[in-house]
Amino acid sequence: MRLLMTGHLVGERAMQELLAALPGLRAAHRLDLVVTVADNVAISGPRPRDGSGMTVAQRDALLAGGVDLILTGTHVWDSRDGVAVVDHPRVVRCANLVDDALLPGAGRVELTVGGAHLTVLQLADPSVPRLVVNSVAEAWQSALTRPATIVHLLGTPYAAIRFAHLVDGRCAAVIGSLTHIASRDLEILPRGTAFVADIGYVGPVGGVGGFEPGHFLAEYLDSEPLGLEPYRHRSGPVQLSAVLLDIAADGSVAEFGWVLSWDPAAPVVRVSPAWDGRTHPASGA
Repeated sequence: MRLLMTGHLVGERAMQELLAALPGLRAAHRLDLVVTVADNVAISGPRPRDGSGMTVAQRDALLAGGVDLILTGTHVWDSRDGVAVVDHPRVVRCANLVDDALLPGAGRVELTVGGAHLTVLQLADPSVPRLVVNSVAEAWQSALTRPATIVHLLGTPYAAIRFAHLVDGRCAAVIGSLTHIASRDLEILPRGTAFVADIGYVGPVGGVGGFEPGHFLAEYLDSEPLGLEPYRHRSGPVQLSAVLLDIAADGSVAEFGWVLSWDPAAPVVRVSPAWDGRTHPASGA
């Protein structure tokens, strides 16, 4: 199964750019599945802390336009549409929220594409602000996953690294996200799990993760955003940050690389041999 997973969509323009590019990317990379992280598409409030999210209309546009599965982040609950957004079989929220049983939606989905099965599980590390979560390790142990599983871990890069080594060999990939700052190095761990600490974002270049920086600076200085322009996404060029995965039925990874250009003819930046732990496993692996 060949799939493309993008970083966090930041802004309506990022969503439209992705939808316009998908037919070409699907054909060029022979994609079976397209997955995106989308909880910064809308501006739903006046400040960064809780003013992002996604509307039901944006969710539906993504799913109708060629995205097969939507993952979420901390801001999906910001919008007044948040509860309705996650209440859809092709949207995944965190599986280890303390009030999981009281919330709509699911933190895990089972997919069958062309006869191949894939599990997608989303977990949040306690390092994530604003979410109250149960133990990531305990949630993983209780998930009863199969080898062909992708875990989207919301957390700092350090949290993602620890979790990836914990589950190495027991899932196909661990894709971290939180900071909007893409990690340079892709890695395949000694027992075969593909890993990236942070997948980054799809959206306007620069600022603070695709947003104008003024309101973030006001929060950083613990000051009131007096005299600032409204909280908004940046203008300018929209970047793509995504990974390509080719996963066999047994969960082994045949291909892993960055897709960083909207041009379908641009080459995939594949994982460096130096970062393929299968070829030089660490002592005791």
